[in-house]
Amino acid sequence: MVALSNLEKTIRDKYLGEEKSLPLAITDEGIISLDYKLIKDKNMQVPGNDFEGWAIAAHICSQMGQITLDIKDVDRLPDGKYVGNGHVNRFLYRAMKFKEQYSWFHLSDKLNDKVDRFKKYLDEDNKIFVNNIATKQAGNTYKIYDENAVEAEMAKPGLLKNIVNVVGDGDVYRQLPVGLFEGKKARDTAIFTYGKSAIDLWSINGDTINIIELKTKNPMLGIVTEIFFYSNYIYDFIMNGHGFTLNGIPRVSDESYLRGYDKLFQSKDKLKRVNGIMLADDEKNFHAVVEDPKCIDILNDNKNCNITYIKEKYHFDISVGGHRL
Repeated sequence: MVALSNLEKTIRDKYLGEEKSLPLAITDEGIISLDYKLIKDKNMQVPGNDFEGWAIAAHICSQMGQITLDIKDVDRLPDGKYVGNGHVNRFLYRAMKFKEQYSWFHLSDKLNDKVDRFKKYLDEDNKIFVNNIATKQAGNTYKIYDENAVEAEMAKPGLLKNIVNVVGDGDVYRQLPVGLFEGKKARDTAIFTYGKSAIDLWSINGDTINIIELKTKNPMLGIVTEIFFYSNYIYDFIMNGHGFTLNGIPRVSDESYLRGYDKLFQSKDKLKRVNGIMLADDEKNFHAVVEDPKCIDILNDNKNCNITYIKEKYHFDISVGGHRL
């Protein structure tokens, strides 16, 4: 059994308790090590892949010290062969953005080289990257305690505004896809994961788009990873002006299939800001790291002044299949 570093013990004692362990390794020098296979095979928000939240925890527990991200088997990360490596590419994108926006966060030399090559790929003059558009309505389930059921309730007129006032009076939409494709949407052009990869809830209020990551009885630290990725993804498509280009509005007979995408496309020229909102129930609520007031302060002390992060809790009764949540 590998002994814990002093920094790991401090993080564990502050946020987890002695009976729990960290899902990744952190040295006393503030070096976080991730596992390549986990990055390649699993979603970005699962324990061990969710480096953003743990980096913030390590930054806090090291008295606001410098934190460095590294990967075991870093040489296995692709150089140029990005199509079809959706999980890995989303990791490279997140590492690139986190490094750019937080002065206390660094990448190991080899990882930094990999991220720089990915950035150069995204910035090539002859490259255009497009998003994917929903082809059917967001699905509904009616299982007790199912997050999907809560999400559907949150999209009803006026409800979300009472919980998160910055949302305003506009319509709230569900399940905005967050795929990335080189040139056109196709299986053999996919750069990010797609399919079920989507933003839970979103709305437009004036010149601001609100991106909501919803958790129901699921206090996972990966909520920080998700809201960071989604907020930067939307910012790059709407406001950044490099090679990310929104698809047009598809011609379909039922515009509800667009999940509000027509409103996003029509508003793209007036949008200037992103609110990344973490929303959790007040029973199980947030992971202990997210509950620390310093976490949201650190997230908002970033170099992209057009992205603001918000944390809110909700409490209300929902009837699903004749039962109360």
